[in-house]
Amino acid sequence: MRIPDLFRELTYRRQALSPHSIGLFRDISGFSVVLLFSLFAQFNWALPGNLDSTFGGAFGRYFINTESGQFDGATAVAAQRDGKLVIAGTCGSGASADFCILRRNANGSIDNTFGYSLSGGISRITLTTLADYPAGIVIQRDDKIVIAGTCARFGVRSFCMTRLLANGQFDVDFGLGGVVNQVVGAGDASVTALLLQPDGKLVVAGSCFDGTFNTLCAARFLPGGAFDNSFGNQGRRFFTVSSNARGYAAALRSDGRILIAGSCNNGTSMCVGQLTASGNIDGSFTHIEEFIPTDGIA
Repeated sequence: MRIPDLFRELTYRRQALSPHSIGLFRDISGFSVVLLFSLFAQFNWALPGNLDSTFGGAFGRYFINTESGQFDGATAVAAQRDGKLVIAGTCGSGASADFCILRRNANGSIDNTFGYSLSGGISRITLTTLADYPAGIVIQRDDKIVIAGTCARFGVRSFCMTRLLANGQFDVDFGLGGVVNQVVGAGDASVTALLLQPDGKLVVAGSCFDGTFNTLCAARFLPGGAFDNSFGNQGRRFFTVSSNARGYAAALRSDGRILIAGSCNNGTSMCVGQLTASGNIDGSFTHIEEFIPTDGIA
């Protein structure tokens, strides 16, 4: 019964009561309303959409400063099997921007067992002498942590990754001394997504310049950090869906196919394309392209 209907029914029943019953009804109904609001007050924290007061003290949030006076910005987060949260982001700005990875307990408090370069459960990693920007994070079955992003190599932006041990220490057995930094395309590239396949292979997706246009693109790496040459063209695949496209998100399907979504036609359209598990353009999937009017009305 809706609330207005309930009040109409109570009013009707009240009119049919004797004066003595009306007083009793008033006392009982008044007590019921007080009890109802008391129950709501007691359990208000559990209502959907409210801040979770069990996380971050009484406010449901944490503010984390990696270094005093530095630019900080989180760009990816992943949950471990034990409920701990691994957060990747940028420390510093300009040429001094580095990967920063920190771990928090399930309730958001600092995990001081993690990290090595900064206090408070934080690892700051300099992959290159120029700007390094993380974009994606995955946790392997062995609890090692892989972070992918955009770095610089040979004067252009490149795909880069690093891997940490479960305690936050640098894993020197990954890539070249713990770092993967590969040029993908004929010019600048930008990483926006990282996927972990069930076989441990790593798919990095984003945007690449193919010599003429910016395109959707992906590269796949073996668990140790080398290019997977069984994927696409020597581990890489460009996907031109318009004259100018940029990839912003990716997803892995259960059959191994890879979806890449982003903006096309110089930012005037949303689009998504699909690659097969072997990194070829999936001809059975017609890329979706949707024009979005500037006023937001379809």
